[in-house]
Amino acid sequence: RTINDCLIYNAGAKYGLEFWDALIERVKQFKNLNKLVIDDYYAREHKAGQDVGVRLAEMMSTNTNIENLVLYNTYLIGSDNAEQWGNALMKNDSLTKLSVSGVGDEIVDKLKTKTKNRAPELKFVRY
Repeated sequence: RTINDCLIYNAGAKYGLEFWDALIERVKQFKNLNKLVIDDYYAREHKAGQDVGVRLAEMMSTNTNIENLVLYNTYLIGSDNAEQWGNALMKNDSLTKLSVSGVGDEIVDKLKTKTKNRAPELKFVRY
């Protein structure tokens, strides 16, 4: 069986880093995964969410399947890890759409600037 979309809703921070590490490892194994959605990840500590975000960015830097990444109401991208995300997005050549909510304008602008010469072009969608 093939998994094309993976949607993680209302996970919050209650599962801890072990859960997120296992999820990220599993996503690496999905060969036909086109869309990854993470919705409502609120870490009790802002830093913890961005640490998970760094792990996710590292995975995305080498992922060759995911075309659409949706991070809705998460702390997975922020000022503490925007540079790592920018670098990961430049290394990734399959992602064509990054949709975010709850990410500040300055962070999105930084990512857009970092990826402006990226091929393929990366479309940013704000909710």
